Amino acid sequence: MLVKHFNETGEKYIYLPGTIHQPDYYNISELIGCDIYAARDAITKLKQEGIIYLMADRSVGKWKLGLKKSFVAMLQYEAEVGEVGEEGGEGHAGADS
Repeated sequence: MLVKHFNETGEKYIYLPGTIHQPDYYNISELIGCDIYAARDAITKLKQEGIIYLMADRSVGKWKLGLKKSFVAMLQYEAEVGEVGEEGGEGHAGADS
């Protein structure tokens, strides 16, 4: 969902409703099309893997769910390498195996 949003808009984050103490996982589960527990578990795992962040943004009274800069940089690098490979470059490592 976030990668698709980034590719379509260039924005690395979305705002989500919630209370001051926690985001609204019911709303998140509807956005990504799964149950509330799967949504919470997915967010927890992606945070642990350093792919996303989730933080309260008190200035707008919502929660900010976004892609970390390092993950976005990796996506952009892979897109550039993929374009070079498609243009007849040397391809990917491990092609001889």
